[in-house]
Amino acid sequence: MKDTKTFNPFRPNSPVPPGMFTGRIHELDRIDDSYLKLGQGNPSHLMIVGERGIGKSSLLLFCDMLAKGDVVWQADIKYQYLPIHFSIEKDLTKLDIIRKLKGGLERHLRKEEKIFELFQKSCEFLQKFEVGNFKMHADNLVDYSIIDKFVYSFADACESLRNNVFNRSGVVKKRYGIVILIDEVDNSSVDLGLGAFIKNFTEGLQIQGCNNVMFIISGLPNIRDILRESHESSLRLFEELELLPIENKDTEELYQRGIKTVNSKSGKFYRYAPDALSRMIGASEGYPHFIQQIGASTFDINENEVINLDTVNRAIFDTHGAIDLIGDRYYRTLYYDSIKEDAYREILKIMAENLSKVTTRKQLLEKFKGSKNTLDNGLSALRNRGIILPVIGKRGEYRLQWVGFGLWIKFFTHCRNQ
Repeated sequence: MKDTKTFNPFRPNSPVPPGMFTGRIHELDRIDDSYLKLGQGNPSHLMIVGERGIGKSSLLLFCDMLAKGDVVWQADIKYQYLPIHFSIEKDLTKLDIIRKLKGGLERHLRKEEKIFELFQKSCEFLQKFEVGNFKMHADNLVDYSIIDKFVYSFADACESLRNNVFNRSGVVKKRYGIVILIDEVDNSSVDLGLGAFIKNFTEGLQIQGCNNVMFIISGLPNIRDILRESHESSLRLFEELELLPIENKDTEELYQRGIKTVNSKSGKFYRYAPDALSRMIGASEGYPHFIQQIGASTFDINENEVINLDTVNRAIFDTHGAIDLIGDRYYRTLYYDSIKEDAYREILKIMAENLSKVTTRKQLLEKFKGSKNTLDNGLSALRNRGIILPVIGKRGEYRLQWVGFGLWIKFFTHCRNQ
């Protein structure tokens, strides 16, 4: 009889908590270095880039907790920064961003009434935009003079945070910097002009002598184009951190951390059979969303203290198993709604066999069942949709835009053929 009270340590639908975070040593070293520079009054801004499910939101959550000292990266450094953390929605306007920054700062300033009152007073000019149904016309209303006024208020609040001591429940704390964390930047509309907004905002802070604010933004690889189209030089503000799949040893460590958490909560001794653990590591290919979903699905159906290969295979491939759930969350709509022709899906199936490797037109012709004309039409359609990318400088060579998509196609095809 399955123990229905067994704790499931894996969270495929939300950012990974710090205790289950692994495999990003290089990235965290760079973030830590930027945090050190922020404390020295020399902020550098970061851009976290990666495909769907690669762990961008989890890394951003870790950045949030690292900034305020809830976790540490280097044992002797505990930061005391104030994080303002939000995501971009598709209909977000410049005024919405100002409101999010203002609201994030106010939540913390309420702990110090004097600074809070001063900040509210300095932002009184925003009140005329806070009433009525302004949403449709917000971009027309918020010109750069409004942004400049808000920058002045924000800079004054930052200075107050550095120079005033909070004392609550015996805790004495200064906030030595502000970290603005923006997720899902790929949702930005052209009208939002996010790159230009951030450029003007950071330059305005510098003019005011405010050197204790940094941005960390994250999103799909197209955020490079979004920033560039908004302002050509906005990309130069950021150091780019590209997230790639994590190594097998880190995947194994994550699965082992999960089972240790379960054992500590249940008082039992769950463990993986070696071939079962190897299958979980191999099937995930280092993609965090595959790791989390395979782990979660395995614990959902497991009935034994020794997790065996049969359990793992059922967790991955059965109906409503990991592959089905990953597809529903990330890829099924893309596979069916964005691609109307079965012949085009056949091209993706062939390319999925290579995953991250380059596939040539010659290789496709050898396996493709349709005509040359159908193949070329399919390649053109998939390229126009951004699903495959031509290799720059290489005629007739292509790769998948998202390797995780190819991995799902590979397993999904396997499931369909059972």
